[in-house]
Amino acid sequence: MLFCMEQTNSKPKALSLFWLFAWINTITLGGGYVIVPVMGNSLEKRGWMKEEEYYDIFAQAQAYPGPLALSTSMLVGIRLCGFWGAVAAFFGVILPPFLVIILVSRLLTTYGSLPVVQRFLDGA
Repeated sequence: MLFCMEQTNSKPKALSLFWLFAWINTITLGGGYVIVPVMGNSLEKRGWMKEEEYYDIFAQAQAYPGPLALSTSMLVGIRLCGFWGAVAAFFGVILPPFLVIILVSRLLTTYGSLPVVQRFLDGA
């Protein structure tokens, strides 16, 4: 169940949810209120979830503490694929920004002492 790819309009596999949410969180900037509509459109386009059902989940996710996109994606994962769907959704949302932070910190460690980088960080 975890590693099989599925056809559009069928129940998705957890790995497909991971890749979808990872892609969405890689290409969007602006937080939960930007990510959530993109996520809803993507799920509806694939036939995995109707818009009304998705926005019911979104409304429920707003009551939970923590990042809105993470709560929404985990609830979608649970609805579509159970426990493994929630796990896949969690890592799909968390992994892209985590990797960007690691990359930027690595670049700053390597090139942070360059004058051009110092001026950039100082706002000049």
